[in-house]
Amino acid sequence: MTGESVIKAVAADWGITKTSTMSYLTTDENDTRADVKSFQAMVGRLLYVVNKLCTKASRPAITDVRRGCRVIGYLLGTAKEEICL
Repeated sequence: MTGESVIKAVAADWGITKTSTMSYLTTDENDTRADVKSFQAMVGRLLYVVNKLCTKASRPAITDVRRGCRVIGYLLGTAKEEICL
């Protein structure tokens, strides 16, 4: 199972079809190294967002479901970008 197929399956389960894409996610031929500290900070913030959703798993409100669907919509729009999750 690929990351793309997992994202598409989750999106289908929730009826999410709206996608979001970011042009800066494409890899160019001259891909250079990024700043490690900045990247680690970004990953830490992403983990924070996911962790916040996880804390709501036992008693989610509608707002929490909407937030999760928003993340899924973003992932759906970037599924072909070969981002490893």
